[in-house]
Amino acid sequence: MGGMSEVNFDEEFQRIQQALQKRLFKKVDYAGSTSELLELGAALKREGSAPYAALCLMAAAQCQRSLEAPLKAAHHSVEAAQLLLSEELHMEELTPAAFREHAAAAVHCYLAAIQSYLSSSRFALASALYTEVASHLAGLGNAADAALYLDKAAQLVERDTPVVAEALILQGAERRVEAADWGGALEALAWLADVSQRRIARLSSKVGEMERAHLSIANALLAQALVRVVLGEWAAAREMMASLQTHAAAQLPTREVHTVWIPLLTAFIDAAQAQARDEAEELEAALTELVTLPLHRTLLARCVPR
Repeated sequence: MGGMSEVNFDEEFQRIQQALQKRLFKKVDYAGSTSELLELGAALKREGSAPYAALCLMAAAQCQRSLEAPLKAAHHSVEAAQLLLSEELHMEELTPAAFREHAAAAVHCYLAAIQSYLSSSRFALASALYTEVASHLAGLGNAADAALYLDKAAQLVERDTPVVAEALILQGAERRVEAADWGGALEALAWLADVSQRRIARLSSKVGEMERAHLSIANALLAQALVRVVLGEWAAAREMMASLQTHAAAQLPTREVHTVWIPLLTAFIDAAQAQARDEAEELEAALTELVTLPLHRTLLARCVPR
């Protein structure tokens, strides 16, 4: 196919649409229309017309849904989303203050694909797409919406693969901290501890996995304490530290949480409350060497008096 102007695209796309709008009682050739749409979309993609190519893919996805082929529909929807996102990134390079209409359209395509997976009970695939959407939104600076999609991803796999859900919930908490949504971060961290606790109840005698689940709870408690410090809720922060100490002493006796972390963290909270910046910075540096999660390091830095 030679070069294609916007007018030529409109004519070709309209021709395919008209072919779909057959007279009553005539069978619609969705399979044939899908092939034509994909061919047109491929030509447009080669010419660098990503938005028009995406439109063809979205139409092809709709044809596949009419054929009750949800997995193929999802595949075409994801292809459309990826084309639109590539166009969005290109526009961001040219015009940083762009309106991001292609990003919004890409999310719409992802959601259509997710719905196709959900209708086929492919929950893990739907979760993976929610995670992909969240990653793209975070990359575009929309941490708040990214957190919402990470929640959806976690909810779909919470029962069957709680370890994956825990990782997604933690990412959601990180995005909420990035967006300064402290209430949302606390809710996410409480959810993380709850999922880990329920995972422990199902593990029975798997010692290694149980320890990792208990460590997940400890990490959630620590992060909640630090969020309380950021908010200046000193009593609540100390209550959370007491819960962390009790949990670590009982469930993680071989770890350094209750013997090394707790004294340093207690001193750190005291320094932050007293607005003793130099002491707080010194303790932050020591704690940063001990903690393992980026979320903890981010929160420690936010707690230091300015």
